[in-house]
Amino acid sequence: MAETLVVGTRGDWTSLVVNCYIAINLKRIGHDVALAFDSDALQAIGEGKFEPSAFDARIWPMFLENMKNMGFPPGGPLEWIKMVKAAGIHIYTCGGQVDMRGLRGKLPPEIEPLYPDLLNVLAEAKKVIGGW
Repeated sequence: MAETLVVGTRGDWTSLVVNCYIAINLKRIGHDVALAFDSDALQAIGEGKFEPSAFDARIWPMFLENMKNMGFPPGGPLEWIKMVKAAGIHIYTCGGQVDMRGLRGKLPPEIEPLYPDLLNVLAEAKKVIGGW
């Protein structure tokens, strides 16, 4: 298991992309990192429905244009999830949450559900980063 675990629980577009961005850049600078999605993030990914947060919605067109101007790769959460996996980063989720939310078979193949849960990944990580 990875030494650093980035955990995303919020389901808004920005949070999902930021968690992917952080994982990719931690890997780029040499960290052993994995990414885990749970709760609202897992539901949004499983349904493929991504909305900006309430705050970001007020500035959404400007936000997207500024991301583009800053050189961020285009695409939403599903494209970023593919970039994370392509960078060699494992992406996990709680298998129990997958089943409780009716998402079995609905997640992108890049995300690996762990059954019954994520406890071993959380317990073995030396650092857990989240909150976006």
